[in-house]
Amino acid sequence: MNIVRKKREVSGKVIVNSDLGVLEFFLLAKNKKKVSDADLILANDIGRKNKLPVLFLTNGEMTKKSEKYLSDNLKGRVVVKKIDF
Repeated sequence: MNIVRKKREVSGKVIVNSDLGVLEFFLLAKNKKKVSDADLILANDIGRKNKLPVLFLTNGEMTKKSEKYLSDNLKGRVVVKKIDF
């Protein structure tokens, strides 16, 4: 794991056990109120560079633009989950 900004952002590779077996993701967790499409684009670019799907965790809300971008362009490559930090 790599802490990018203390108490704001964490990134790294994670392994998730699932019914399909062991899955490897690039994890990007952000502590911010609003998630923009730029955040998703950055996460996707890093995931592509590492040849991994992206697991994006946040405690904030997604903007309408980021929701549309996710459904139109990143479906299947970026998984976004809202959690409480």
